[in-house]
Amino acid sequence: MAASIFYCMIYLTEASIFRYYCKKLFVSRLSAWAENTVFVLSYGLLFFFSFLQWIRLDTLALLSVNFMLLFCMYDIRLSCAAFHAAIATMIMGLCELSAMGIFFRLAAVFTRSRFLFPESVVPGADSRMLLMLSGNLLIWLLYLHVQNRNEVFVQMQHRLQKEKACAAYYRVLLEQKENQNILLHDIKGHLQSIAILNKHKEPDKITAYIERLLQGFALQDSVQVCDNELLNAILCCCHQRCLEHGITFQTDVRSGTADFLKEDELTSLFCNLLDNAFAAACGQAEAYIRLNVTARPDTALVVVTMANSCETDPFTPHGRLISHKPDSTRHGFGLKSIRRIVRKYQGHMQTYYGQEDHSFHTVITLHTEIEKISAK
Repeated sequence: MAASIFYCMIYLTEASIFRYYCKKLFVSRLSAWAENTVFVLSYGLLFFFSFLQWIRLDTLALLSVNFMLLFCMYDIRLSCAAFHAAIATMIMGLCELSAMGIFFRLAAVFTRSRFLFPESVVPGADSRMLLMLSGNLLIWLLYLHVQNRNEVFVQMQHRLQKEKACAAYYRVLLEQKENQNILLHDIKGHLQSIAILNKHKEPDKITAYIERLLQGFALQDSVQVCDNELLNAILCCCHQRCLEHGITFQTDVRSGTADFLKEDELTSLFCNLLDNAFAAACGQAEAYIRLNVTARPDTALVVVTMANSCETDPFTPHGRLISHKPDSTRHGFGLKSIRRIVRKYQGHMQTYYGQEDHSFHTVITLHTEIEKISAK
């Protein structure tokens, strides 16, 4: 009975570690409650299956369960699921081997070590089980430490991204102010030129001259597209990039609609959306990007809609998004970041492609009162 309890604790520990591993790397298709239930049931079946004491079959069952959990519950490719399932199974075996101090038996690294070694190898079944459980717990604590360090690094990256956006915004403001000062300095000369053209009865040239002055950067309105300072900096930076590449950039961000997001979440959400839209629209004739952020009346919902030019359909026949970027190895990280934010605020994300006008659309719904929802 004691041995069964120890083995059950080991399986629950392994299930917790593997679930935490999957949660940090991939986006789940299920709710947290359903995800926990599936993990407990799956590893519970492995626990009862282990009493058959078939070493190879036990290892194969663990590998198969890990693969099915990854592929069925998370947004992940088939090959990637197979790779991570194999890595997880190997690490679990290594943890048990290291806990019992028997690395010289590496030929059995993919087997379940609790059935591999006779009683003469380790003095006492209780000691062996305690060592196995301690090894799993130590690896789990080490993994949590590494994950915390990674989260700190990600926060630093977000902070750097925010500072770059703010720096770009202030550079644009400085450039605009400098151009305005130059215009004020040269205004006397401009008026004299207009007077000369008027004296020679050349109204067309006068009209063209005035239009050039009005369209100049110095006479544009102050760079302010929304009341959120950080989001305004991000949109300003994207607007400048679009001007340089001939892309029409239109925004409609209603007052206060983005204030519920934390700074790192706001940066990740809108920078990734705008970067993807800019990459898809760049180089096309009459390209455009349209971003709207509105609040639904009488609800705690904010809707973010993005529409941009996209020459080719980015979806496969099976409905999976594919990348046309030069560096396709980093494809998907921005989308995963967006989906994590959507999942945190219990929202919904929909993407589709318009064949008629060659446009890509993204619609995101977020709950602004997530604390109240979670409390319920």
